[in-house]
Amino acid sequence: MLYSIHKPKPPLSEFVNYLWHVEKGGESRKALILPSGTVELVVLLGEDQRLIHNPARPDQSQLFSRATISGTYSGPITSCYGEQRDAIFGMRFKPGGAYSFLGVSASALANTHTDLRDLWGQQAAELRERLCCAAMPQERFQIAEACLMDRLRRGVTGHAAVTAALGLFGQEVKGITVRSAAERLGFSQRHFINLFTTQVGLPPKLFCRLLRFQRALRLAQGTGATHLERGCPGRGVHEKSWADVALECGYFDQSHLIRDFREFAGVAPALFCRD
Repeated sequence: MLYSIHKPKPPLSEFVNYLWHVEKGGESRKALILPSGTVELVVLLGEDQRLIHNPARPDQSQLFSRATISGTYSGPITSCYGEQRDAIFGMRFKPGGAYSFLGVSASALANTHTDLRDLWGQQAAELRERLCCAAMPQERFQIAEACLMDRLRRGVTGHAAVTAALGLFGQEVKGITVRSAAERLGFSQRHFINLFTTQVGLPPKLFCRLLRFQRALRLAQGTGATHLERGCPGRGVHEKSWADVALECGYFDQSHLIRDFREFAGVAPALFCRD
């Protein structure tokens, strides 16, 4: 399986993290996807279908179309593909970046997966047809960028205060409260929460928890974090305890880190690391 990514240039780079492409071929796949506060568009370039499970309810699943928007979600999901006979194309937006392209509030798509045709109409069918007809990944990247530029020219403009807030939340590891962010940007707390949720898809407090969880996850996987009672070998040279990770990422204590892992990854940190 050949996986490639493409980083768009300005102005798209302000909104899109990267475009990605997976070549056809390979066995059926099941991937656990953790929440990251971002929106993703996935296009299956063939007859394959995408099945998404809720890990909390393994008996429940839903079959989706071949062009799907995954809104910001607050828990893990499992995405399943059958035997991969055809290529897969995707767009990973930056937090808040999809708002200018969707045609609806990002909050309306939170914790849901939506057929792209319901949002983009005929343009969704045209995009998928052009992607299917293209022969090479680079050509598909160019087609997608042209479509995004067209959507950007006709889309809504995000609020500058949300962009500024995302910068504040991303820079300060120990975090900044929603109230202080609103005051710094000159808004009431309620008005700021509404603006942020509309554009990003999640309330700012939940979004900040996701940022902190993602930091802890990167730190644990990069340094070989261990649980105080059960080791997690093979993750790195310099090992840290989960208490160390919690402290470094701004958690009040280790129990708060464990709570977030259970909510956002579906299991305790030691079990996630071991798996």
